[in-house]
Amino acid sequence: MNQRRISVFALIAMVGAFIGCAAGTTGPFWKNVWGTEIVVPQEQILPASAAELVEIIQRAQSQGKRVRMTGSGHSASDVAITSDILLNPQKLSGPLSLDATELKNPAEPYLARVLSGSTIRTLNSYFDLQNLAFPSLGGYDAQTIAGATMTATHGSSLNYGPISSAIASMQVVSYDGKVFQIEPTDGITDPAQFSGVLLEDPSIPVELIQDDETFQAMQVSIGSMGVVYAYVLKLEPKFWITETRVITTWSAMIAAGGFLGRIINGQPLSESGPAPDYYEIQVNPYSTISGGDHTVLLTRRWKSFDPQPVDASRGAPGNEFLSQLLILFQQPVEWILNSHPSMAPAVIDSALNTEKDDRYTNLSYKVFNIGVVNETKVYAIEVAFDLNEIIAGVERQFAIIDELKTNGIIQSSPLAVRFVAESDAHIAMMSGRKTAMMEIINLQGLRGIDEFFQAHQAALFTEFNTRPHWGLDLNYMQGETLPSQLYPRWADWKAIYQSYNRYGTFNGKVTDRLGISVTP
Repeated sequence: MNQRRISVFALIAMVGAFIGCAAGTTGPFWKNVWGTEIVVPQEQILPASAAELVEIIQRAQSQGKRVRMTGSGHSASDVAITSDILLNPQKLSGPLSLDATELKNPAEPYLARVLSGSTIRTLNSYFDLQNLAFPSLGGYDAQTIAGATMTATHGSSLNYGPISSAIASMQVVSYDGKVFQIEPTDGITDPAQFSGVLLEDPSIPVELIQDDETFQAMQVSIGSMGVVYAYVLKLEPKFWITETRVITTWSAMIAAGGFLGRIINGQPLSESGPAPDYYEIQVNPYSTISGGDHTVLLTRRWKSFDPQPVDASRGAPGNEFLSQLLILFQQPVEWILNSHPSMAPAVIDSALNTEKDDRYTNLSYKVFNIGVVNETKVYAIEVAFDLNEIIAGVERQFAIIDELKTNGIIQSSPLAVRFVAESDAHIAMMSGRKTAMMEIINLQGLRGIDEFFQAHQAALFTEFNTRPHWGLDLNYMQGETLPSQLYPRWADWKAIYQSYNRYGTFNGKVTDRLGISVTP
């Protein structure tokens, strides 16, 4: 059989007789959605106010215990957890009032103050009603805003930094239970008008700190300087996006004048008409085209602040239905791929073809979200490349995948490449450089899954000047030798971290792994 002619439809037909089941878990433990981290904390608490956060942190500090806030559990790494006191953010969700009289510009547009445990999904719905929108988002919306910003989660465009770039001000409960309002040196708050107390609870004092270094350290602090209570976000007016997805080839992408070459060289991204505001690529890591070429799905998106008619469906007819079937029948799909690894290249090609679309228009946050496929049970790592190294990085990945395939270990998903502007946050993966983020995804039940990711980490984190995503790595960095080499401002970040974590209250598994936990 010609494997290039196998379609996703055929694969689904082969598993129609199977029924997969999801295992449920109960007990006094916490685990992330990936199942890669499980912890049995001494206490699990759902704080609902700043006062509760203050009390919890003061008590933990006096008892020599640790405190971490977990977010929604969408980090594959150990970045958010401790076995002492683990806080769940569910009750710290929703919008808050913003006192405009304290601002340097009381008429400052497009600001919103929100609780740190609000999911991006919740905020998108709320902002929509307020005619506001995030400037850029990733493909998933179940993360909390704190979890997304603390790990430098991102969208895809060199016009925009990570989601943490939207932070204008943040209120953090830190050592001694003190509440700090952290802003850049030229922050939005007028010190002369600042009340010095928390708007929701005037009995709680708040210290205003307007300092670039502190702000840039706190923006992406991997949850290790305190517990964020609230953010003020700088948003944009509500906008719509028109998206196109076209099938092309890797050779066309990297050719002189090719789209990826234009991105890397800073050339115009369109020979005629407006350049796309957002763009990303998905690549079949297997060669399925004569001459050894690879199929690529190129996604481009144009924004409009003028209302646009929205489309009801996205991609090829039945695309979302097929994704739902994959979720339902994932275990038998994994069995088939394990039994017939030669099918993997054609299955990925077929999946890419179901996503192509001449035109899809909707509200921005509905386009950013990639949909039901987010519910697939996968493992993933994400690697931050210097933009200039991404072509070599992708082609190195091709070689790794081919070598693994000879041992019956396959990749079931396309390779995703996204682009992010440089960030001034000390330890954001995009710190100080234009970045291409490579995400490597695989179904959890495939044979040799551990060896698969070990091979990728061993190559991509040693042969290139890459940085692991704080929330999407498998705890690769051990000790601080590597982060101190990867992040030019690591020492600056560490000094501020040690100041705010002076009693070790915000130590966690991640700080233990990096060898930077503070001794109380």
